[in-house]
Amino acid sequence: MKIAICIVALLLWGLAPIDAQIQLYNDEFDETGSLINWQNINDVEGWDIVQLESYNIDDSIPGSMFMKPFTVSWFGEWRGALLFKEISGDFVVSTRITATARDHVSIPSSDFSLAGIMIRTPIHYPTDGPTDWVEDEQNYVFMSIGQASGTGPHFEIKTTCHSTSMLDYPQISVQTSEVRMARIGQVIIVLARFPGEEWHVRGRFNRNDGSCSAPFPNTVQLGMVTYTDWPNVETVGADFHNNHTLHSDSLGPMEPYSALNFSPDLIGQFDYMRFDSVVVPPQLSGLDLWDESEVSEQELLSFLGYDSESYCPENNTVHSIIL
Repeated sequence: MKIAICIVALLLWGLAPIDAQIQLYNDEFDETGSLINWQNINDVEGWDIVQLESYNIDDSIPGSMFMKPFTVSWFGEWRGALLFKEISGDFVVSTRITATARDHVSIPSSDFSLAGIMIRTPIHYPTDGPTDWVEDEQNYVFMSIGQASGTGPHFEIKTTCHSTSMLDYPQISVQTSEVRMARIGQVIIVLARFPGEEWHVRGRFNRNDGSCSAPFPNTVQLGMVTYTDWPNVETVGADFHNNHTLHSDSLGPMEPYSALNFSPDLIGQFDYMRFDSVVVPPQLSGLDLWDESEVSEQELLSFLGYDSESYCPENNTVHSIIL
């Protein structure tokens, strides 16, 4: 019945392009077939390696996207695992994330083992990543939950501009959180809400100010990241990391670092990915949303602190189709 109602609604839009309805990108992760709608960065950029030992929808964890990474990370020139959709213009994206060790219960034991959502500038290589990679091309913002450094759990909030990463990892008390990111022009607002609590702003970034002159293009990659085992990632260096599957069975005996004790320890569980358009209230129009002295947390929450709801149809491949 739900699907039939949604089809009728689409027909009633007449000549309205489906791409104008950003909620059609939603995924409730309750249908295994919706995995085809998520692109894998290693396939898209042609790296010919595997950074996720396994990932699936509504299989390993019913009703969720499941991601179990090998040793991998996102930092500086290190380029990790990302499952994404291409999204244009301003938007809000919301999800609920649980990060555990591989036992599905404990806090990850390895430093910088977290799961989160990322907004990233696409990189289009003429041939493929190994052939055409150059320095200083990584540009993204993400927020994740898991184990950072020391006693966890933590959030990690990171902005990377021309492959220079700046991060904050405040300690928290839970392993599950709703996470929300809003793009409004070149301003990125990061929010989080613990179970049973209210939304709070956790970070604000301007991609076109003096400290980060790396504007996002109109169309960005928006998706889910998981990463783990930073001590070994750091040991092998960015070039080796970006070109090899970091697992003892994948590295031959003659490969450097084949004797390392790789210790990935993360399961990332995402319960949904929901998209919304964003409208800045008239009274805030023209103000610097990233400047706390101009726009308070409560003013941001007045239009970003809403309750996220599902939308149908959840699991369609979206193209520019006109009915």
